[in-house]
Amino acid sequence: MSSRTHKRGCLAALLLCVMLLVGCGAATILPTPTPEPVELTFAARRGVADYAPLAEQFHRLYPNITVKLVAYQQGQSFGGGLQNLKTLGVDAFRDTMPYPADPRLKGELFPLDEWIAANKAFPTDILNGVMDALKIDGTQFGVPAGINPVVAYYDSKRFSAVKVPPPSPNWTLSDFLQAAIAVNNQEVKQLENANFTYGFCSEATGIDPVIITYLFGGQLVDNLLNPTRPTLDAAANIRAVQWYASLRSQYGITPAPDELRQIFRSSSINDAIVLGRCGLWIGFYADMGGRAWGRKPVGEPVMMPLPRGQVTFTAASVDGYYILRQSKHPEQAWKWLSFLMEHEEAAGVYMPVQRSQINSEAFASRVSADAVRVARGLPPQVLLVGATIPQGMQSLFATYVQAVDQVVRGQAEAKAALSSAQARAVMLFTSTH
Repeated sequence: MSSRTHKRGCLAALLLCVMLLVGCGAATILPTPTPEPVELTFAARRGVADYAPLAEQFHRLYPNITVKLVAYQQGQSFGGGLQNLKTLGVDAFRDTMPYPADPRLKGELFPLDEWIAANKAFPTDILNGVMDALKIDGTQFGVPAGINPVVAYYDSKRFSAVKVPPPSPNWTLSDFLQAAIAVNNQEVKQLENANFTYGFCSEATGIDPVIITYLFGGQLVDNLLNPTRPTLDAAANIRAVQWYASLRSQYGITPAPDELRQIFRSSSINDAIVLGRCGLWIGFYADMGGRAWGRKPVGEPVMMPLPRGQVTFTAASVDGYYILRQSKHPEQAWKWLSFLMEHEEAAGVYMPVQRSQINSEAFASRVSADAVRVARGLPPQVLLVGATIPQGMQSLFATYVQAVDQVVRGQAEAKAALSSAQARAVMLFTSTH
């Protein structure tokens, strides 16, 4: 081989070494470039979950990403048209998707379908319907953070006081009624008396009559997710209202109309719960521990599934995680949201949505035994709704509970009151659809 040929060979070898970023002789790997530091701003409702420990864990996993946590009050995200969050420079946030979702949100939120499809570890055991509840016009704009089912509660101290066994979780509306009768003690007249107890703390103008209507197999519209007509005067609705009104007129287990409002003025039922004056009541999963009642009750609330009626019915609102389109770091934000979905404690005061997490020891050790029982006994089909009543349904809801209130006050019979309410509802529905 000529010296010129040999030199060409050495030169080619040297060039190859450079191309492979390996020096000739002892191999030397050039250092990997350090990722640019990124600060994500994540917003969630105040008190819904403790994200600080999770943000620290995430930072250890991704040292170049720091998560800045921002707390906001109820109604300041979707309720404010997202402007509050955008002003704060938020990248991602947690909240309840409004129902029905405003199509204009598609221009504000980052679509997640491609990332979900590319994530082979994305959970497959999410409760039925939850993912769909976070879609807008078929596109996935949110992933689930947790759900907040409607549940029942009883105060175990009230049952201990009258030496009556508390109800079983596998209960019916008949069992619910008998339990309320057993602890009801309004004969002492004065609320200050430690023995005073409303068997069932409820107000006709609240959500209770609507929940009971659905337990009777009734409904306010023909299809809650895609309504085409109101159904306030359906036969099942009439039976439900008659039963609800009888709780006061026949059994005397609920407060008199306006009674709670006159005594407490502001939060009414919540104050009665805190004072330990309620035997049973209807609320939400996230209420446990006084989070919705303002302070810890003097009694001992125990969470229960809703009693079975003519049908098994459970409703829940869904919290989702979302990425704002204005985010400068959507990929890092997606890593953060994926990380949160791997941790059941990220659900906070809500219930996790993955069956594996619901059945986990971590969840069982974090919440009370009654909350575990309710979560693990949740039926396969849950009616998923928004946290607030949608604008188009508010008038129908108000019309219905006004009719219920008339019946409870003895001002009208259930059939006549609901027939009149249906006529008004048809006019209202026609004007808004």
